[in-house]
Amino acid sequence: TTLLYTIKFESMSFLNSSGKRFLKLILPFLIGFIILSWNAFIGGILLLLIVAYITTIVYKVKKNSDKISMSAIPTLFFLDVWGFLGRLYQYNILSIPTVNNLLAKMMRSSQRPCPNVSSRVEQVNSDCSVIVYTPEEITHSGCLMYIHGGGWAFLSAHGFSNSISWMSYYLGMVVVSVEYRLSFQHPFPAGLTDCYSALRWVFDSASLLGVDSAKVFVSGDSAGGNLSAALCLVNRDRRGETGEPKIAGQIPLYPVLQCFDFTTGSLEYNNNLFPKTDQMGLMDSMYLTGSIDKIADKVGIPANLPAPPKFWDIAVKGKETASEHHLKEIRSLAPIPSDKEYSEMARYCYAFPLHAEDLSDLPPAYVLVAAGDSLRDEGEWYARYLQHFGVPAELREVKHLHGFMNAFEKNTMAREELLKIKDFIYSVCQ
Repeated sequence: TTLLYTIKFESMSFLNSSGKRFLKLILPFLIGFIILSWNAFIGGILLLLIVAYITTIVYKVKKNSDKISMSAIPTLFFLDVWGFLGRLYQYNILSIPTVNNLLAKMMRSSQRPCPNVSSRVEQVNSDCSVIVYTPEEITHSGCLMYIHGGGWAFLSAHGFSNSISWMSYYLGMVVVSVEYRLSFQHPFPAGLTDCYSALRWVFDSASLLGVDSAKVFVSGDSAGGNLSAALCLVNRDRRGETGEPKIAGQIPLYPVLQCFDFTTGSLEYNNNLFPKTDQMGLMDSMYLTGSIDKIADKVGIPANLPAPPKFWDIAVKGKETASEHHLKEIRSLAPIPSDKEYSEMARYCYAFPLHAEDLSDLPPAYVLVAAGDSLRDEGEWYARYLQHFGVPAELREVKHLHGFMNAFEKNTMAREELLKIKDFIYSVCQ
């Protein structure tokens, strides 16, 4: 209106004084009507988009009703947001720190911190810190060291803080959450090195934490499940030299454990959910090299490795989804790369624990997988591979999505599964 009244209506000689007065009166309302109509139009489009998105989510859940339930909708929404923000990073629109800050705010806003659990930050070394959660009522003398997921490059212990406080409350024990270096700045083995430093810190600080160093468990989700499984290998291989205690048990949650084949099993039939095959290649490339695309086109293609890892013959081969015919068919599509860069990296069992030649003498495992997760089979293969070497391993499958073990205060299914994990911890320590 202010802008309109600065117009020199007197210059409009074709209007008489009454016409000019009428124009001054009606124009603000006319422009306001146009603006409101435009806003209503935009709002209508946004509303249609929201309705379309909700319809798509509901349809996706119903289409996959044999693997997930309607309770998976909040998780699916978060995964979609994460995937969208990840794409913005991929196209150089947002930086990873910005994406992580947005995701951390979103995660913390989904639930309040548990009022019955205190937390404090402890510095392990110049590269790594931990957040220690202590419930008011401790019912177990052990300690759970938790490693957050996020494809090794995203999310943070800080973002998981509210969720982990509830984890500590329901488990009735001290939980130590690791803030490790992320792969976009510090590729493998930096993150694993930080986790191992944190593990040694927990062992050395057991009396300060009020826990029994012989009852330290490790757990993590997704990439954190990978790091927790790798940590068990490092602990087994180093403890003869360092004298450190043996990890009491491992609890990988829907872990990512191999980079050999992204074209079979759940990575194929759950590829419409999360994570998608192309995302796996990008994250693995980032983890191993610090670059999102350096070897993204090599990982997960059996033809790019001279021979299948040992786990394939023991834990996978013979299944309908992973037959020898399948391998031969894929091998015929591409030659073995001449530079051998990826071939060498794929042999790092500390990067991908399923590629290890020997899983003997590892701690007992409780492996949790989600039926609607593209990584579902990797958890099953890991449990079967552990059992082959005589390691007690329990596989638990839940009708849900990747990433559902969160928001324990409100997420009934996640809370129920957490209590089953509690039973596992208590049974191991009997």
